[in-house]
Amino acid sequence: MDVADEPIMNGIEFDIDAQADNADRKKLEQMLNMALERCPAMYSMSHNIPVNAKIK
Repeated sequence: MDVADEPIMNGIEFDIDAQADNADRKKLEQMLNMALERCPAMYSMSHNIPVNAKIK
């Protein structure tokens, strides 16, 4: 566990293969954007979140 001022990752990339009987590509992209905006995991990866950790 070495400490450095460099990011441990360059980025995250998702390739999603999606198909739907009742949605065109525009609708699928709208759904993807909604998921990205509302997902707590995506928020924590794209924003600085304070972390408090302690050993009990």
